[in-house]
Amino acid sequence: MQVTEPPAPQFIARPNNRLALIMLATTAVYALITHELLWSSDFGLNLSLTVILFLASLCITVKLGVVQLRGGGRWMALPIAIFAIFYVIRDSQNLRIYNVLAILIAFGVMGLRTQQGQVRVASVVSYIAGMFSTGVEMLLGAFPLLTNEIDWRLIALWRPWQIWRRVAVGVLITLPLLLVFGGLFAAADAGFARILRQIFNLNLAELIGRIVLVITIMWLAIGLLSAMVLPIFHHIGKSAMPAMFKLGLVEFGLPLSALTLLFAAFVALQLTYLFGGESMVSVASGLTYADYARRGFFELVAVAVLLLIVLLLADWLIDKSDARVLRFFRIIASVLIALMGIVMVSAFQRMWLYTQIYGLSELRIYPTAFMIWIAMTFLWFAFTILRGRTQRFVFGAMLAGFVTLLGLNLVNPDALIVRFNAQRAGGLVALAPRASRSFDSEYVMQLSADAVPALIEVMPTLSAQDQAQVRNYLLNTNYRLTNWRSFHFGRWWANQAISEMP
Repeated sequence: MQVTEPPAPQFIARPNNRLALIMLATTAVYALITHELLWSSDFGLNLSLTVILFLASLCITVKLGVVQLRGGGRWMALPIAIFAIFYVIRDSQNLRIYNVLAILIAFGVMGLRTQQGQVRVASVVSYIAGMFSTGVEMLLGAFPLLTNEIDWRLIALWRPWQIWRRVAVGVLITLPLLLVFGGLFAAADAGFARILRQIFNLNLAELIGRIVLVITIMWLAIGLLSAMVLPIFHHIGKSAMPAMFKLGLVEFGLPLSALTLLFAAFVALQLTYLFGGESMVSVASGLTYADYARRGFFELVAVAVLLLIVLLLADWLIDKSDARVLRFFRIIASVLIALMGIVMVSAFQRMWLYTQIYGLSELRIYPTAFMIWIAMTFLWFAFTILRGRTQRFVFGAMLAGFVTLLGLNLVNPDALIVRFNAQRAGGLVALAPRASRSFDSEYVMQLSADAVPALIEVMPTLSAQDQAQVRNYLLNTNYRLTNWRSFHFGRWWANQAISEMP
């Protein structure tokens, strides 16, 4: 029996085939472009373009595939684009890592709620499970697209496909034969080998590497697009904690009460430090002001993070159907957050003393920014979870993190370090007792290209020795920009500032 061939427009018009084929075509073009951007090049403009081009691919897929993206996840495209742009603006290694991390988190959340549901209303478990499912779909999402969404039997009846399939099979058979026999002839005759090299001039290892890179990018792009428009896991992370694992008043009240007493004892001692000055620190702790400043901050950051985790676990595990349990938890959590606020004030005071005594550095500025984010998260915890709005907590905490990172990008930490330390050395910053006013020129010269314009700006205020050292360093520094793909605005600005240096 002869099978009739369906017309091409009818085949393409089928919804499942249409969307799947659009995704395949879009990701194929995307993979070819981004492989060329990333191949044998340092990361710079190419990585930012890779991220933004994926967003463009998503928009094209949605438009041509007639997909309705009504979920709140689509708004994650905004932070993705912002941090992709800042990646090519800020040269600081720390900021570049944090910007990439923010992009990955935003992509994970985008996959969680792109088609339906609100991003700002989801539990902690839903967020974690949702981002995990996005990662799984990115790795494995091409399988259901290729096996379930495309009707290959219908494609097999399409005449253009039959023609291209036969051509592809013929090419696959031809290439090995030419390689084998051509290789043997080349080995047998040096002249023939030279002619082949002149004609083809092909680096086989590079060709294979490029093919593997294109396939890998296309595979991952298909998976990530599938997470946006063809989600596999619709209900992951929505199950509640079984009743048998819920904690009652005694089970969670005892550890939280003991923790509150411990915090209160620590806070009482911190208040003497905060208002007693250098003499009280020396008497009460046996430490010098410098040792006191150096010792406490990072431990207190760890305390803040652990307390937040404990309170989140307690909120997840307590039996909220019991009014007494819920009331006690809100009271004890409020007390702990208030005490934690005083601990954070102590931590910030220690860091300020540390900065006054030793100057500003990356190791001091980034943990401080992290502590600011934790402080905002505690306030949001009190405003949401303690008021029965648990589903809104994670989005606010994530947004606070994005705002903190955006602030760091805008402030430009490396330039801030240079300016603050120069002002400190010049006597423009009030210092703690017995703090040195020296300018650590060796340290600032280890910073990224972001620091160069500021370093040139403050150079006239430095001592003659520091000026000579910094000038010699800058004159012998060139931030290499190998090609347009690795172009970076921060390094370009640094080179421009050095070339115009008086």
